[in-house]
Amino acid sequence: MTYTVTRQQIVDEAMKLRGVKFRHQGRSAVTGVDCVGMLHVILTALDYPAIVDVEGYRKSPSATVIYETMCANFDEIPIDEVGLGDIYLMRIGGRKAKHASILVNDVRDVPRGIEPQIIHAHGMGTKGAVVLDALVNWWPQCVTGFRLRGLVT
Repeated sequence: MTYTVTRQQIVDEAMKLRGVKFRHQGRSAVTGVDCVGMLHVILTALDYPAIVDVEGYRKSPSATVIYETMCANFDEIPIDEVGLGDIYLMRIGGRKAKHASILVNDVRDVPRGIEPQIIHAHGMGTKGAVVLDALVNWWPQCVTGFRLRGLVT
């Protein structure tokens, strides 16, 4: 099956969510999202037909459940192949990998102070939101990569 979703469309939809509040198990750009919810909102906005969602997980979800959900929606790729619009599965606080982010800027220009950036829904206590972060700050937590099936480059 062929889809017409591009890397830039994924990035554009992700950037629309910047500032949306963090909400555990959230699946709405209005009321809030968590990291998996952010992916769900993006895929829904792009009319991607094959969305497998996970519901009812604990405040600290099972890494196995998150990994299986990622595998149901995306193709796993080596971490060094992650490109614009692809996903990093990351560890949070040294635990198992169960947090997702999207690479939204893959440019690195040290003299100009430009670093690759990710966007993710991060809890950060009671003031969580969908935020941009420098990849370098999260790189040690990145475990593997995922790419949308049928992505048009």
